[in-house]
Amino acid sequence: MSLIRVSVAHVGLLFLLACSSCSGSASADVPRTITAYVKETTLLPCSITHEDDLPTMEWSKEGITPNITFLYRDGCETFAEKNPDFLHRTNLVLDNLKDGNLSQIIYNLRLSDGGRYQCRTLRGRRWQVEATVDLVVVAVSEPKLTVVPSAGDGVLLQCKAECWSSEPTVMFLDDQGNEIKAKDPKRDEALARCFTVTRRATLQAGTNRVICRAKHMNKTRDTEMYIPDNWMSSCSYIIAIVVTIGATFLFTCGLCLCRDRLCRKHGDIGKSIEHFSQEQIKPDVYFIVVSSSLPAPHQ
Repeated sequence: MSLIRVSVAHVGLLFLLACSSCSGSASADVPRTITAYVKETTLLPCSITHEDDLPTMEWSKEGITPNITFLYRDGCETFAEKNPDFLHRTNLVLDNLKDGNLSQIIYNLRLSDGGRYQCRTLRGRRWQVEATVDLVVVAVSEPKLTVVPSAGDGVLLQCKAECWSSEPTVMFLDDQGNEIKAKDPKRDEALARCFTVTRRATLQAGTNRVICRAKHMNKTRDTEMYIPDNWMSSCSYIIAIVVTIGATFLFTCGLCLCRDRLCRKHGDIGKSIEHFSQEQIKPDVYFIVVSSSLPAPHQ
């Protein structure tokens, strides 16, 4: 059998969620919304009345071709009609099939997995919809905490949460867990279905550990930075030295550029004067003709 046996401990929590959502009073045509996160595992609930023989069943997704994400036939999975994007990423909970649980597991979630799914069983020659699920996949990333140059006192920190599916809340926390006052966040929605939030805060003396936290719903990502005691006092001097060196370098480059341009300009003028002297100031040439017919002097 090609189905992978998934331990009850691994999907226990997801199974309870699926069972709670598959009551007999719920309509199969009314979609249930499931929110999950990129690279995680989720369970799409579907359940039927217990039967001795499990019928042919399938999970499909709207908007893709082929639309089959899982096909169960004759006691095992059939791969021929399965969409390649879901190869080795979907399964059923084999231990619970005997109870009529047809919930689909999706591993290593991708943003493209979001959409509407249907669980259907083949009854005779007709397909019957057993469940409709809308899957919302949320992208999260570890925030980036960096030190940025600043002319003022203290250390200027920047926290950046890149490409979240939903806009996260970004904050700074000190080593006691207290929120550090920060500037208003800047939002970038340049990428489709993706939010990037950047926020800055100035850290004063007395804090050695800073946490940058990005949070949305029940999902939290933290990045931590340790700052030595003597770093606060030396940071401003380091920045001043860097700025001075940079300014000196730019000034030197400017002088060299100006000198080069002046030299080239004077060189062009000198060539013009030399050319003018050669063309206009020419010495007069005198010819002395001595005739052989002149009389010889008297003796």
